[in-house]
Amino acid sequence: MVCGTVSSLSPFTIAQSGDAPTSVPPTPPPTFTPVPPTPTPTHTPTATAVPSTPTPAPPACTASTVTYNASADARLDQGSRSNNYASDSILKVQAKSSSNFRDLVRFDMPVSPPEGCVVQTATLRLYAASHTSNRTLQAF
Repeated sequence: MVCGTVSSLSPFTIAQSGDAPTSVPPTPPPTFTPVPPTPTPTHTPTATAVPSTPTPAPPACTASTVTYNASADARLDQGSRSNNYASDSILKVQAKSSSNFRDLVRFDMPVSPPEGCVVQTATLRLYAASHTSNRTLQAF
């Protein structure tokens, strides 16, 4: 059986049954010695030549003017909602109390311009057979 007393940094005694006590000096505090890091080989990536695949240039767009004619039209008549003006060859726009006419025009156009092209301008031309002075017509 080992028994003894320990005090902070003071000597203590160890005794075993029948033995004379032995004095043990305190353990000195640890000391730290800086150790330089051991060089470690590092991996440096190197470039590997990869054959280049040329990216094809987008097709060139040739500037041009394209004209689309109306493919359908319809008239909305506030005073005669059930009337169909399918055979009428004239578009009529009118703004009067309880007697408004509006016209819708459809154009069959491609979903998108040809590859490499963008629409820069668009012009809608409608010609009037008659008009009222100081009136403005709006197109949406």
